[in-house]
Amino acid sequence: MDWKHILQSSPAQALANSGADPGARTALAALTDLALIRVSGDDAAQFLQGQLSNDIRLLDTNPTQLSAYCNPKGRVLALFRIFKTGNDYNLLLPATLAEATTRRLQMFVMRSKVDIKFCQDRLLLGVIGNPSCPGLPKLPADANPVIHDTTDDIALVSLNGNTRRTLLSAPSGFVGTLWQSSSGIVATEDAAGWRLLDIEEGIPQVFEETVDQFIPQMINLDILDGVNFKKGCYPGQEIVARMRYLGKLKKRMYLGTIDSQQCPQPGAPVFSESFGEQAAGSIVDARVDAMGLCKALVSCQISGALAHDLHMDSQNGPPITLLPMPYSIEDNTPA
Repeated sequence: MDWKHILQSSPAQALANSGADPGARTALAALTDLALIRVSGDDAAQFLQGQLSNDIRLLDTNPTQLSAYCNPKGRVLALFRIFKTGNDYNLLLPATLAEATTRRLQMFVMRSKVDIKFCQDRLLLGVIGNPSCPGLPKLPADANPVIHDTTDDIALVSLNGNTRRTLLSAPSGFVGTLWQSSSGIVATEDAAGWRLLDIEEGIPQVFEETVDQFIPQMINLDILDGVNFKKGCYPGQEIVARMRYLGKLKKRMYLGTIDSQQCPQPGAPVFSESFGEQAAGSIVDARVDAMGLCKALVSCQISGALAHDLHMDSQNGPPITLLPMPYSIEDNTPA
């Protein structure tokens, strides 16, 4: 069973709420755009330690982390949210990148005792707030823990942020039953509202359109603890470290609204009057909020952000108004 069949068979699809602000109410979100890669085996930790930008060993004390999978040039090929269940590592990423990323990781296993699997039999459900519905496991009480129910093979991952959110990972049959049993009891919606909350929290994602486009610092992964500069080698590590210690970072990620009736796709170009005819950056992600505003994460030239002269598509395109970020950007933050 997959999300398509669950949603087609469910009599209570309140999916017209896409774009509505889920922070003001409880809801279940069908995260149809996300998937899991599971990495297991005796050498799993050592393998991931040599592939990703973060220190995988920290998951023994920190239940979840962001981590980038880069190419040798330091450009992000995939951005994972990682959590452990038992001795297995679960890598959450956009579903459209899951198969290709699984194949690429498998290329580097060599003789290591590592099994890498795209978990197509598991589904992701977003729990917003603390809804009361039959079959929903008790949610974590503390910020950022992972609870693994060995009986039903369920993982609950609590996410930090202004809105209480819990990620539920479970077999497709369990998720289908939970979704249908919540019919008429809890508001349900698609993945758009969940992505909007990520945008408002300043959490980036890398999609098919933006693979191989960003160095981790360009999407604030160093600020979001998605890069560990003391952990040792991984693909692109030299470039990422050089940017921190020897180079001058020219691009950062910012939150803003776009004066447009249609939100741009990830990777759409952003221009700055002060930067000339060349694109000054690109859209990381964008979604419409409950007020009808297009909110976006923009990776762009710091100089353009400081000048407050950013536009979408062209120098004369719809203006982008920057908003305060939910966390501090330590260098050259626009006033």
